[in-house]
Amino acid sequence: LLDVLERGEVRTELLKELERQQQKLLAWADVPGVDMALIDQLRGQLKSRSSALMAAPRLGQALREDRLIGLVRQRLNIP
Repeated sequence: LLDVLERGEVRTELLKELERQQQKLLAWADVPGVDMALIDQLRGQLKSRSSALMAAPRLGQALREDRLIGLVRQRLNIP
């Protein structure tokens, strides 16, 4: 699990998905009668989440630094 979380692809894929969702909301803006305030609010939330994800440390960093998990990983690597 730690190896998967440390891969940069996870963060990249999440950022791409957040961008795709923003684009879908933009498409809804062209629909007559849509609540633009709600769309703007949702887009703001998506942008906020994207910024937070960009600023956050690597997803598995806290786990990698955990002493107990490190000891378990060492034990698993012993033949």
